[in-house]
Amino acid sequence: MQDFDRAIEDLTTAIRFDPQAASSFNTRGYCYARKGQYGRAFADGKEGLKLDPKTPVTYLDASRERLKRLR
Repeated sequence: MQDFDRAIEDLTTAIRFDPQAASSFNTRGYCYARKGQYGRAFADGKEGLKLDPKTPVTYLDASRERLKRLR
C-alpha cells in the first residue's frame, strides 16, 4: 500500500529546504492527484512548470490534472 500522506509530508519538507526543486513539486502533485485532491495537484504541477518548463513529463501531469478538474 502506498502512503501518499507521508510522501506529501516529506515532499513538503523537501520544498521548504529547496523551493526551486521542480521535481519535488511535480512528485507532490502526483501524490495529491492519487488522493483525489486535484486542485492541489494542479497547483503543484503549475509551480513545477514555472520552475522547469523544459521537462515534458510536467506538461503531461499538468494536462491530466486539468482534465480531471473538468469532470
